[in-house]
Amino acid sequence: MKGDTGGLLNTLGNLSAPYGITAVIAGLTTRRYWSGALAGVAATEATLGGFYWAYATLLGHEVSTGTLTIWCGLGLPLGAACGLVGRAGVGRPALWYAIPGLLLFEPLALRAQVITSHFGFGYADLTPDDVIAFAIEFVIGITVLLLVRARVFSTRRRRA
Repeated sequence: MKGDTGGLLNTLGNLSAPYGITAVIAGLTTRRYWSGALAGVAATEATLGGFYWAYATLLGHEVSTGTLTIWCGLGLPLGAACGLVGRAGVGRPALWYAIPGLLLFEPLALRAQVITSHFGFGYADLTPDDVIAFAIEFVIGITVLLLVRARVFSTRRRRA
C-alpha cells in the first residue's frame, strides 16, 4: 500500500482509482495520442507528488526514496496507458466507461483479496476507515457508471 496509518484521510489518499482518473481526464484534453500519454504521465506524477507531500506535511509521516521510486516508477506506464485511454475516448463515448471501471475495479479486487485470505493468502487487514473509503469509492463508481450510461445513450439517440 502507498501509506501506513493516518485515518480516513490517509485511506482516501491510498485509493488507486483517482490517480488513473486524473490521467484519463488529462488525455481527454489532448489532440494527439503521444500527447495524451504524456499528459497522463504528468497528471499521475503530479497527483502522486501531491499525495506524498500531504502525507509527509499534513500527517507527519516519513517518505522514503524507495517508496517514491516504486510508486512514481509505476506511475509512468500506468499514467501513459490511462492518458491513451482518455485520448482514445475523445469522440468515442463508449470509452468513457473507463472512469467508472477504475472506480469499481479497486473495491471488487480488494474484496477478492479478502475472500482469498481465508484460504491462507491475500490481504485481510482492513480497518473501518478502509471499509468506509472503499464503500464510498464503490458508490461513486456506480453513480458515475449510471451518468456515463445516460450520456452515451443520449449521444446515440441524437445521432440516430
